[in-house]
Amino acid sequence: MPPATKPFWEEAYRADSRPFGPPSLEILELLDRLPRRARVLDLGCGDGRNAIPLARAGHRVTAVDRSRCALAALRRAAVRAGSSVEDEEPLVIEIVEAELSTICPLDDYDLVIAHGVLHLLPPRDRDALVERMKKHTRPGGWNVIAAFTNRIPPPPDIAPLCQGLLEEEDLLLRYGDWEIDSFRSYTLEDRHPGGIIHTHPINKLVARRPAPAL
Repeated sequence: MPPATKPFWEEAYRADSRPFGPPSLEILELLDRLPRRARVLDLGCGDGRNAIPLARAGHRVTAVDRSRCALAALRRAAVRAGSSVEDEEPLVIEIVEAELSTICPLDDYDLVIAHGVLHLLPPRDRDALVERMKKHTRPGGWNVIAAFTNRIPPPPDIAPLCQGLLEEEDLLLRYGDWEIDSFRSYTLEDRHPGGIIHTHPINKLVARRPAPAL
């Protein structure tokens, strides 16, 4: 059963205060490397900071989160974002409310994102989700993961939520059979709504599933 702690980001989503900031640089760098109208699965999408620029670039995005507040914020942000740069039609994102511990993708994707969510799952569920991500990525497709590690203890206010902290460089082992495009281990200090300051040790991976040999 998940911890009863109410995370700070729920209220931030209600207030449209973008608790996790702008799109991630590695996602923006992939926009033009993906095939045209790529299929994208954004797991733990939050308020759509990565889903929206992908959809605006013409990619077909499925955005998943367990938080109704996050998904409501995503819907509002999608309206504000306007239209796709490709066809000037209203921005369309498939929005799914679901638990990541049990979700099983029904399709294969060119890009699967798990930004800031793996460490919130119990280890068994976390590991199973990574395997499903890999399984449902098309040959030549990408996985992008950012997750907290156990190098530094989590901040007290979210420690009960951080059930699945990764070991340092564990992602490199899990994706040892893929092409590693980039890997970073770094410490992030950020200030959240209400003046909350957090220090997070993060591993960030961009990996590509090898295409079959000709």
